[in-house]
Amino acid sequence: MKYPKILVIANNSFSTTEANGRTLGNFFVDWPKERLAQFALRAENPDTTRCTNYFIVSDTQAFHSFKTGYPATNSYQSLSSTTPKVSSNSSKIKRSALTMLLRNLIWKSNRWHGAEFDKWVEAFSPDMVLLQAGDAPFMYDLAVSLAQKRHLPLVIYNSECYYFKDFCYFTRTRSAWLYPWFRAIFKRSFKHAMQYTSGAIYITQALEELHQTAFKHLSITLMTASALPKKAQIKPLAKTPQIVYLGNLGLNRHKNLIAIAQEIQKINPGWKVCVYGKPASQAEQDMRACSAIELKGFVPYQQVVHIMQHADLLLHTEYNDPFYMKDLQYAFSTKIADCLSAGVPFLVYAPKSFAFIQYLSANQAAFVATTAQELPRVLRQALSNEPKRQKQVKNALKLARQNHDLNKNAIRFKKFLQEIYENTTRQ
Repeated sequence: MKYPKILVIANNSFSTTEANGRTLGNFFVDWPKERLAQFALRAENPDTTRCTNYFIVSDTQAFHSFKTGYPATNSYQSLSSTTPKVSSNSSKIKRSALTMLLRNLIWKSNRWHGAEFDKWVEAFSPDMVLLQAGDAPFMYDLAVSLAQKRHLPLVIYNSECYYFKDFCYFTRTRSAWLYPWFRAIFKRSFKHAMQYTSGAIYITQALEELHQTAFKHLSITLMTASALPKKAQIKPLAKTPQIVYLGNLGLNRHKNLIAIAQEIQKINPGWKVCVYGKPASQAEQDMRACSAIELKGFVPYQQVVHIMQHADLLLHTEYNDPFYMKDLQYAFSTKIADCLSAGVPFLVYAPKSFAFIQYLSANQAAFVATTAQELPRVLRQALSNEPKRQKQVKNALKLARQNHDLNKNAIRFKKFLQEIYENTTRQ
């Protein structure tokens, strides 16, 4: 069956290092590069093994076009197939209802949109548009506009529940009173896209079921895939075990890591938690004050994989805060798929209201502690009970092969898109 030519619209380019870009790129593992093109706003280390045809316009460029009236140019240059260069990129905007409204106004002015972009789309001549859903209304409008103008099917890949957030989820600022205005604009753009879409792909079944309550549409669940080999390699617990946390240290996760580390030292005063990541200054200060934590700093993804596969226990956590629990209820961290695939015992400490906790618990695929009272018992099991460690890894690998296998998910993804394309061409 033919590979349709896909025009991908996303905030981040395909990437081997950035989480969203890596997650999306994993679906295109066997897709011919010449049949992929991507429009994106950010392109740190674009993945040229997936795609070489990029059109990058940053928020900074869009703002410059808004001020001057001159269309934005493509800031992506490919010096070679292995040495991409981005000559202009956005600095991250501090997100608030006000800044997001202003950002949408700048992009919706369409002053960034010029002949160069139209010629780029025309030269590629896509068969389908794929949108990676976010919370920028103008991205939905752009995807629908491109699909409608060329009479193409639109597919939406969605890992978020922004449409249902009736509370201001931005950094708590004085502009929160503007959130209902921003949400009304976003919901209008989202509804329009959902009315036009030919199909949607969701990162979890819970997220798919949630959206089906509001929109009846063709959809499937494809969970985050991992490229790690799904092969059990669990070893007996080392005398001084490598207990490891890798990933984002925001949203007060460091507070839970301190609690975990303190409980671990009650088991053995010589054991520590190795934390890999880039904490904010206050979080770093708090963790350095804890003798049971070793800060290792940020490491590239290739090194992350090596560290994971040689650990004795992998950790993941979400803080018990009413705001974060509501905001991240349907979130599914990109690293969970890797943790399930690593062949290493995996412990998660987070409130039970999170959808991913229910998923891991139902499949007995991790040591799960949902309260501070449960944590000591669960930690002792994860760090002493070899039969339970073996069973947990076995269940995790089974789940990884079932839902997080790179090649299986890429095949399902390809079949879903091809069927939509074939149905469209027959009409």
